[in-house]
Amino acid sequence: MIVRRRLRESLLTPAHHRALPAALTLAIVAMGIALRFWHYFGNYSLNHDDICLALNLIGRSAGGLTHTLDFDQAAPLGFLWIERAMVCIFGPGEVALRLLPFVFGCASVILLARLATIRLPPFEAVAVVGFFAFSQALIESAIQVKPYSLDTVATIVLVSVFLRLTRNSASKAKSIVAAAAGHSRCGSPFRRCLCWVGWARLPPVSR
Repeated sequence: MIVRRRLRESLLTPAHHRALPAALTLAIVAMGIALRFWHYFGNYSLNHDDICLALNLIGRSAGGLTHTLDFDQAAPLGFLWIERAMVCIFGPGEVALRLLPFVFGCASVILLARLATIRLPPFEAVAVVGFFAFSQALIESAIQVKPYSLDTVATIVLVSVFLRLTRNSASKAKSIVAAAAGHSRCGSPFRRCLCWVGWARLPPVSR
């Protein structure tokens, strides 16, 4: 009984209270990235939308991508140019077409984990990182020939910038500028609403 009580007390020390969530977060991030690797190298078939966009990327030059795309497709020009460069360098295969979304999909897990660890209590951060890392929709977006994983990274970066500005400055003007930048970056009204709600729900930053 004495040994068991001492073991329990040792596990409840502040050092263990900090170390356990950090270890769990690191393990979850590693597993989340491993899942994305599994899907990326699984060489799954492209879906209909991916094929339609891939036909534009393969059949057009960089200049041709500046015009209206075929098959009712649309994507940011920078994304299209980088994807076109991947096709020219590595060939018109699924691995090349999915490389950019895959890299950003893996980066999003790391960036979200960093943001959650800084912003949230330890075990709440573990839960958030777990939901994010194991989300089927986010895993699939990392192997789609679409800029969805880039949107995810952009949103995380913008929220991080917003929090940094509100922490380092008492002026609300910078906060408004940061929120407006995020609003303009999110292409669809749905994503804009999500960003605004997310920023509005953030608790005040301690100074």
